[in-house]
Amino acid sequence: MIQSFRPCKNPIYLVRGVSGSGKSTFAKRLLEALGGVPGCTNSALYETDDFWVKGDSYDFDRDFLAIAHNWTLGRVCKHCRDFKDSPVIVANTFCEWGEIHPYFNLARKFGRWLVILEMTNEPGDVWKETGKVIANAHNVPEEAVRLQMWRFIHGIDSIKVNQDNWKSVIEELMKQYRKTLRK
Repeated sequence: MIQSFRPCKNPIYLVRGVSGSGKSTFAKRLLEALGGVPGCTNSALYETDDFWVKGDSYDFDRDFLAIAHNWTLGRVCKHCRDFKDSPVIVANTFCEWGEIHPYFNLARKFGRWLVILEMTNEPGDVWKETGKVIANAHNVPEEAVRLQMWRFIHGIDSIKVNQDNWKSVIEELMKQYRKTLRK
């Protein structure tokens, strides 16, 4: 099932995909597009990876993964409470429904619409051709990316995004968001 584009006020955009699929890049482009919408000044992007960024370095520690996810959820919750009229973007792997469900509950709590965007630039396609993992922003090891791919649940109601359609997806999201501002 593919989620359709529909007008929704103050959405929570979840950008999901395995490491190296383009989540962060797409999410930053979406945030930039939201910045061009009049009156949309408090939009924000949250990523669990931010938990491990210290200055210019990235120091991932699997032992703190649950804490990092809760930290991100807390930041998004605070944003929804403090900026009721502003969209928010969350980029993370969101491999399984249990990782998405807390954001579904958060959207319901704050009367927001959850829009799930699934990155379909699968690193596996490159492995088939080269046998090597594609580069990803945080040098996630191939074994970890393969595990993400194995855990990744397909069929979740979402808008599919890839390197060929990302511009048109953002254009359509902005078109639908602007409709809600006119009401």
